Amino acid sequence: MYYFFVMSGAAGLSLLLTAFLSHSRFGFALRCIKQNEQAARMVGIDVFQTKVAAFVISSALMLL
Repeated sequence: MYYFFVMSGAAGLSLLLTAFLSHSRFGFALRCIKQNEQAARMVGIDVFQTKVAAFVISSALMLL
Protein backbone atom coordinates (compact mmCIF):
# COMPACT_ATOMS: atom_id res chain seq x y z
CA MET A 1 0.00 0.00 0.00
CA TYR A 2 2.88 2.35 0.82
CA TYR A 3 4.43 1.72 -2.61
CA PHE A 4 1.19 2.79 -4.31
CA PHE A 5 1.13 6.15 -2.53
CA VAL A 6 4.80 6.82 -3.21
CA MET A 7 4.41 6.06 -6.92
CA SER A 8 1.19 8.10 -7.12
CA GLY A 9 3.02 11.03 -5.56
CA ALA A 10 5.91 10.68 -8.00
CA ALA A 11 3.52 10.53 -10.95
CA GLY A 12 1.63 13.58 -9.69
CA LEU A 13 4.87 15.49 -9.15
CA SER A 14 6.09 14.73 -12.66
CA LEU A 15 2.71 15.73 -14.10
CA LEU A 16 2.77 19.07 -12.28
CA LEU A 17 6.36 19.71 -13.33
CA THR A 18 5.53 18.94 -16.94
CA ALA A 19 2.51 21.25 -16.89
CA PHE A 20 4.53 24.03 -15.30
CA LEU A 21 7.39 23.69 -17.77
CA SER A 22 5.16 23.56 -20.83
CA HIS A 23 3.58 26.91 -19.92
CA SER A 24 6.86 28.64 -19.07
CA ARG A 25 9.43 30.46 -21.13
CA PHE A 26 11.51 27.29 -21.16
CA GLY A 27 8.61 25.37 -22.69
CA PHE A 28 8.23 28.06 -25.32
CA ALA A 29 11.92 27.71 -26.17
CA LEU A 30 11.58 23.94 -26.49
CA ARG A 31 8.60 24.30 -28.83
CA CYS A 32 10.51 26.81 -30.95
CA ILE A 33 13.50 24.48 -31.19
CA LYS A 34 11.23 21.60 -32.12
CA GLN A 35 9.64 23.54 -34.97
CA ASN A 36 12.71 25.26 -36.42
CA GLU A 37 16.09 25.29 -34.73
CA GLN A 38 17.57 27.98 -36.98
CA ALA A 39 14.64 30.32 -36.39
CA ALA A 40 14.94 29.77 -32.64
CA ARG A 41 18.58 30.82 -32.81
CA MET A 42 17.65 33.95 -34.75
CA VAL A 43 15.03 34.87 -32.14
CA GLY A 44 17.72 34.69 -29.45
CA ILE A 45 17.20 31.30 -27.86
CA ASP A 46 20.39 29.55 -26.77
CA VAL A 47 19.68 26.20 -28.39
CA PHE A 48 22.57 24.27 -26.82
CA GLN A 49 21.80 25.43 -23.28
CA THR A 50 18.09 24.69 -23.70
CA LYS A 51 18.77 21.19 -25.01
CA VAL A 52 21.17 20.45 -22.15
CA ALA A 53 18.63 21.70 -19.61
CA ALA A 54 15.92 19.51 -21.17
CA PHE A 55 18.24 16.50 -20.97
CA VAL A 56 19.04 17.20 -17.31
CA ILE A 57 15.36 17.62 -16.40
CA SER A 58 14.37 14.42 -18.19
CA SER A 59 17.14 12.46 -16.49
CA ALA A 60 16.20 13.91 -13.10
CA LEU A 61 12.63 12.71 -13.62
CA MET A 62 13.96 9.19 -14.14
CA LEU A 63 15.54 9.30 -10.69
CA LEU A 64 12.12 9.63 -9.06
